[in-house]
Amino acid sequence: VLLAPFFLEGGRLTAHDMHYVSAADGSGALTLAGQTEFARDRAFGYSSSHLPSWVEEKTEGRVKASDVLSLSLDLIR
Repeated sequence: VLLAPFFLEGGRLTAHDMHYVSAADGSGALTLAGQTEFARDRAFGYSSSHLPSWVEEKTEGRVKASDVLSLSLDLIR
């Protein structure tokens, strides 16, 4: 499974395994995704902005964060 979260129109981006949401006011300020209103959603909420930890959280521990591999942009390029 390859997880590569990015949603330009929604102001979402990932850097160094951390997922962020850009401020809607256009200031460029970034908030960790796990600290946003989206993360507090009752049905789809989460607490971690660190993607390997997010995978562990969403799989209820079936996939451990330590088993998630990350590919840097340098490696991909």
